[in-house]
Amino acid sequence: WVQPSSYWYSYRTRQTRLVTIGETHAFVRHVDIIPSLLSLPPDMFIQAVMGQPFETRSKPVPCRCLKIREHNKNDFPHIAYHGTNIKVIESILIDGLVMPSTVVSSGLRICPPNNHIARQETAFGIKDFSNGIFVTPSIYYCSDPAYAVTFTYNDERLICLLECSVKEGSFGRFKCTVPNYVAHPDDDINAIEWRLTNTADIEIISVLFIPVIKSKTEAARSRAKKLGVDRGCERDRPNRRCAYNCLISDANYKSMFRICIQEDEDELAQEFRESSTKLVWDKIVDAIDSLRWQHGFVEIFSIFVSDKDLYRFTVN
Repeated sequence: WVQPSSYWYSYRTRQTRLVTIGETHAFVRHVDIIPSLLSLPPDMFIQAVMGQPFETRSKPVPCRCLKIREHNKNDFPHIAYHGTNIKVIESILIDGLVMPSTVVSSGLRICPPNNHIARQETAFGIKDFSNGIFVTPSIYYCSDPAYAVTFTYNDERLICLLECSVKEGSFGRFKCTVPNYVAHPDDDINAIEWRLTNTADIEIISVLFIPVIKSKTEAARSRAKKLGVDRGCERDRPNRRCAYNCLISDANYKSMFRICIQEDEDELAQEFRESSTKLVWDKIVDAIDSLRWQHGFVEIFSIFVSDKDLYRFTVN
């Protein structure tokens, strides 16, 4: 197997060339699973039907499932999940879920994420607790942002999880280590993390693609509607001597903020447009400060425009 490329060279003097065995070339056409984000050799997964890599599932949650292998219920009876990033799915499917510090086939060394328990730290009475493979029986727990990284495809926002099968007696059970996680009714919060130390005790059986936002456009439109702001609608919010308004006018229903500064009715208003209130704030502080000094108003900016006012129409 070689990394797919748009060109190949087999001539001996070329630096970039396809490795040959007895001058026999092997070309493998990769299948686009998520175009531009994930492509895999066709023998790495089991197609749902001819030409269709996914099957649609409703359990344990609605998702699209890429089946990797059949579930060996005799040797690997337990089902667990592992939240990850779509960028590393191919590497994981090639090398499997490995122990920290392992150098995988891509040449990268696997390390725990920065927001997890650090290496060499003791937790639950175990030295170097993070030196293990971690999965969970709760699909909701591994969907937490601490584990699953969202990505965009078409108009959807999704996460990808690995559905795994685990050997009996091969793991320890530990309580939740994510501070802000809100337990699902089916969760056993005191045994929600499973820790393995042998890569042979776990198999990946599926990759699940779960929509977090089925339509970003509809979600943005819904948020704008809840705030009482329709596309193209302006809201004027005078605040003492500083008048400003918010305008949602982006073609993709993204928030667009328009701030007007006018200290004197006889003067022309200064206008600033940005995609977020923070950018507007950064842009206009100096201008407002200058205006206030000119007119003798030197009070702090937040007295005139409060955080509540500024973020009243924010859609993040």
